[in-house]
Amino acid sequence: MKMYDSAQFYFQTLYEQASDNENRLEGLRGLVRSYYQQGSYEHAKEKADELLKSKGVSADDKIISWMVLAKSQQSEGHFDSAVLTYKNIILVSKSFWGGEARYESASCYFQQKKFKLSEKLAMSVINETGSYDVWVTKAYLLLGDIFMEQRDYFNAKATYESISKNATDPVIKEEAQRKYNDAVLMESRNGKLKN
Repeated sequence: MKMYDSAQFYFQTLYEQASDNENRLEGLRGLVRSYYQQGSYEHAKEKADELLKSKGVSADDKIISWMVLAKSQQSEGHFDSAVLTYKNIILVSKSFWGGEARYESASCYFQQKKFKLSEKLAMSVINETGSYDVWVTKAYLLLGDIFMEQRDYFNAKATYESISKNATDPVIKEEAQRKYNDAVLMESRNGKLKN
């Protein structure tokens, strides 16, 4: 039902009041996932560490815990640490999580202005996560952003225009259109066209 704050309350209660390790572990799993879904990575970080150290954790438990830790590191500006943590996910997951980890790693490199590495990982998202449209589309947006940073307005405009015409998510379509308009404006201000 996507009522993550309510779920968090009940998982916290289960975690605190469980009389056996199995129920305590289930409460901990739920807490980490609830925090993740709410974007409360700072709160989830401690519980994710605890979950990783627990006996009987599944591969999914590890993946969600690493995702929480990486998102927390990224939000704190610790991009190199975040990329290393995302690599844990990339190595074990070809699923939605792997696509997100690849995209977020590319985003970390972009934020550090390491455009070649960012582009390489964005292409990896496109080539290796094709069945997850959201990450592929976001990777193309990131490529457009890289072109903009490099003042390659021709390719930036083409990328944004393609996304705005073909994306299925209306929020992403709108973002791509806005970025396309910005690229047109920047190109006219700078009077440069790079092919």
